[in-house]
Amino acid sequence: MTTASTWGEALNCLIPVSHTDSSLVPEEIHQKRGPFQGITERHGFKNYPKEWRRFTLSPQPFAKPFDFSVE
Repeated sequence: MTTASTWGEALNCLIPVSHTDSSLVPEEIHQKRGPFQGITERHGFKNYPKEWRRFTLSPQPFAKPFDFSVE
């Protein structure tokens, strides 16, 4: 089971403890987050520094966002 203590903070928490390089979490937490970050970055995703688990595919496969209705 994944808990806040497993990763260092509650999910969807945009406070300093969620920052990728936060000094507010112990090294043990950084070691748990590291493999996830490494895997995603190796596959072309770029980390959002203010939330360690948020990534964006870079470069984007489509230059413009899609704008259409879904029915």
